[in-house]
Amino acid sequence: MSKKILIVGGSSGLGRQLAVLYAGEGCEVGVMGRRENLLTDLRELYPDNIFIKKGDISDETISHSLA
Repeated sequence: MSKKILIVGGSSGLGRQLAVLYAGEGCEVGVMGRRENLLTDLRELYPDNIFIKKGDISDETISHSLA
């Protein structure tokens, strides 16, 4: 069983680096961010381990769908 990690704000910066680190260690990583093109680029690095969702956590409709 692999570890599962959720990162919000993961399309760039520290969030992106953490996603790459954990995916490289074999974890399943869910990444949420506002910039779809950057999320898509991130998923291409580890397509079997990184799962993306475009959205903004301050948007109530998105944050409720994560619960």
